[in-house]
Amino acid sequence: MFKQLWQSFKPNWPLLIVLVLYTLLVAMFSWATPPFEGPDEPQHFAYIEWLVEYNDFPPQGDEAWETAVEQEAGQPPLYYLLASLPARFIGVDNPRLEYRPNPYPITFPVTFPDNHNRAIHYQEDRSPLRGGWFSLYAARGVTWAFGLLLITAVYGLARQAIPAQRQVALYSALLVATIPQILFIGAIVSNDIPVAALSTLTLWLLAALMRRGSSFLLAVGVGVAYGLTVLSKASGLAMGFPIAVALLWMGLSKWQSWKSVVKSGFVIGGTFVLVAGWWFLRSWILYGAPLGLETHDQTPWVIEDPSTMSSPLSRWSTVFRSLWIFFGWGTVLPDQRLYWVFYFLVAIALIGLFLLIWRKRRTTRPRPDVSAAIFFVIFSGMLITALVLEVWMHRVYAPYGRLVFPVVGGLALFLVIGWRAIHPKLPVVPIAITLITSILSPFLLIKPAYALPDFLTKAEITEQSQINWFYGQDVEHPLAELISARPLMSTVMPDALFPVELCWRAVAEPDKDYVVLVHVIGPENRLVAQRRTYPGLGSYPTRTWESGTAWCDVVHILVEEHSVPETLVYKVEVGFFDPDLEERLLTFTANGDPIAATFVADVLIVDSESGEIAPETEGELLTLLNYQVSNQWRRSQDHPISLTWHLSEPLTQDYQLFIHLRDLETGETIAQADGAPFFGWYPTSRWLPDTAITDRRTFPLSAEIKPGTYQLVTGFYELVNGQRFGPEYYLGTIEVLP
Repeated sequence: MFKQLWQSFKPNWPLLIVLVLYTLLVAMFSWATPPFEGPDEPQHFAYIEWLVEYNDFPPQGDEAWETAVEQEAGQPPLYYLLASLPARFIGVDNPRLEYRPNPYPITFPVTFPDNHNRAIHYQEDRSPLRGGWFSLYAARGVTWAFGLLLITAVYGLARQAIPAQRQVALYSALLVATIPQILFIGAIVSNDIPVAALSTLTLWLLAALMRRGSSFLLAVGVGVAYGLTVLSKASGLAMGFPIAVALLWMGLSKWQSWKSVVKSGFVIGGTFVLVAGWWFLRSWILYGAPLGLETHDQTPWVIEDPSTMSSPLSRWSTVFRSLWIFFGWGTVLPDQRLYWVFYFLVAIALIGLFLLIWRKRRTTRPRPDVSAAIFFVIFSGMLITALVLEVWMHRVYAPYGRLVFPVVGGLALFLVIGWRAIHPKLPVVPIAITLITSILSPFLLIKPAYALPDFLTKAEITEQSQINWFYGQDVEHPLAELISARPLMSTVMPDALFPVELCWRAVAEPDKDYVVLVHVIGPENRLVAQRRTYPGLGSYPTRTWESGTAWCDVVHILVEEHSVPETLVYKVEVGFFDPDLEERLLTFTANGDPIAATFVADVLIVDSESGEIAPETEGELLTLLNYQVSNQWRRSQDHPISLTWHLSEPLTQDYQLFIHLRDLETGETIAQADGAPFFGWYPTSRWLPDTAITDRRTFPLSAEIKPGTYQLVTGFYELVNGQRFGPEYYLGTIEVLP
């Protein structure tokens, strides 16, 4: 039987070309991705180091979090054992690969560079490959080898599903070999590609068993492949469901006698237990957790409150996008329009599958139809994998496409068949798109995300110079100079990113890493939003500085809706922070004069409740829509007033607000409360047209005011010359009580 399987590959130069292409693409992705910049790569490599150093498996449960392996300690060991073989030969020391976690990485996905580093990289990290560094890339090589197995198994599975259409198998293998996310995960230390490869191998051998009908060796092969799948990752247990479906079909369809089916089932199950059972028995005896999942319950991404979960649509749309392209730790994204291309391609494939089923609804098919059964088994594997992932996403935050890699071969096969149902050559188009995306991604997305900043020339430094503030422990030892600070947006909506360009010059070469602070401050020194980051967007920490270098960073601050009390013009503050001493560095001028208020700019942040409205009065540029004021006041007290304004067109000047208390008979102003609207936090030149602008303030009433009845009026004027702007509005009569 295995000879027959091999004969389906010989001669097969096209598949060999696909494998060579995959190798070249993986090499590009590995070159572009620095160590530890793939999801969980530090923990995966720490598992390998543990095996090399202690010749034992890392502890699970609570003890795992006392090691660098952390949540990955509960993972089955196959991939790590194989990856530890070259590490044992190379060694993990001289020098040791040190994982220095970045304390301030960007935590939300973006389409531009901004501190994606999960590890801090120093200049010495770029030394020639040796010791632990070489072992890490050797472990990546083991992942690559499993990727070759994955592509081969995809080809073999497709050949078993449709033996007469070799081109379908080639297209399916080529699609998997060019998916950017497959290449990215295939270029790092990870067990996601091994479990995908072995799951697909299991389905391939299972399909061969279904087609042959009875084979002791194939049943053993399925059991071994399934056991190795589960020894790669516990989620591989889901492959037991399509195995059961296949055996049931063989019996129910009378393709094989129930005696033979039961025999095959026992062979598969017995082989599986021999291959993988020891690991789960060990975990059960030592830790009371056969699957090792409990180790994940201490992760920061565990879901403790189900009400905080995102909607199923949001979860699965993220799974879909991250199945195609989702680099770094899920923060390095392409232009969002690319995802719509993939949505469109999948939709076309679904239409093609529907048309194919419609065309064949009356076609006479052999009984039993082995190909249809194989497709149903593959589809059942996709369904159970999706169900397992949905259950897992209720336990931890994990909407990652790599978690459906075990069925990526089946997904590719269905997509290719759907495209070919529309036109035989149509698969060339989506494969060309994935290939071009994969060729460009290392250069346009991954490499720039971790690159050093572009250093400014002397002429550019002079051109940028605006602020020229210095930061240091004292004025005698400046660390850095803030050349300029420029908000790239004047108005920010709720739950949006606020970009600020900061241009720096390194003045010293410190032996420790300092932190850049960017704060958005409101009234009463309220912190509305903040961002901490290492310079160079995480790629140029102060310990690596060369004195005299200058560069510009675009730092993005997430302004969350619940943090914005009202629409105001907030101030932007920039500082430097010493994380060891937990204190700010001094800010001073070139002459050493201290700078107390380190505000560099301001930004209008719009409250989510500031909706658009239509004016009630036509013809006026500025209109009072509504007001709230008590008609009885007491002396020596402050009285609240609420004024709601409407602006029809933007203003270019800042006007002062006046509120006058006047004598009813003479019109003389006996008391007033003039000042900038919103106490200066929302000047009229920044007011948004066609919104309700409510200014809440107080009117202090002096004890000298005689009791009586007065009128209250309000309006605006120019502070420089006192000239009135717009009409005066009557707010009613006020009775001043004794």
